[in-house]
Amino acid sequence: MSRAAGLMAVMLLVACSLSHFAIRNTDPLAERKGLLESFNRYWSMRAKKDLKHCFLLEAPYFQEMVSPSHYRLYMGLSSKAKLQEVSVLGMECERPFLCYVRCRLTFTPKNSSGASWHEDTRDLRDCWVRVNGTWYHVLRNPLLLPQFGGGGTMGITANR
Repeated sequence: MSRAAGLMAVMLLVACSLSHFAIRNTDPLAERKGLLESFNRYWSMRAKKDLKHCFLLEAPYFQEMVSPSHYRLYMGLSSKAKLQEVSVLGMECERPFLCYVRCRLTFTPKNSSGASWHEDTRDLRDCWVRVNGTWYHVLRNPLLLPQFGGGGTMGITANR
């Protein structure tokens, strides 16, 4: 295989692997200035497993309380699946600066040897807060932040 053909094959492989993630039905987020952009950026980073940049999109108080290394450890343990799609189901805002995005994650879990299982979905109520005009993700999980109790948003179904 020539060098050009090999390079083209690699570029095609990279393009195909990046095209497997999608964020769908974001219309409900458009009414909150900046929320759509922050939501898309956060979940795109999560799909790429870019935890360094995900951490920077977490709420400022969270960044003060949890070290980047602790965050990467926790998120690395909790994200063994390949995220394929995030679909927005709706949005509720308790205040102009506090919104919950109901969304459905489509992912493929992997077993201990790294082989993919069947495709699965999970509905969750994803919390977002606006601070100084910028929207941030709120990760509330009793394993990572036991001081906040059991009122976590990650992994809790929207049907509860």
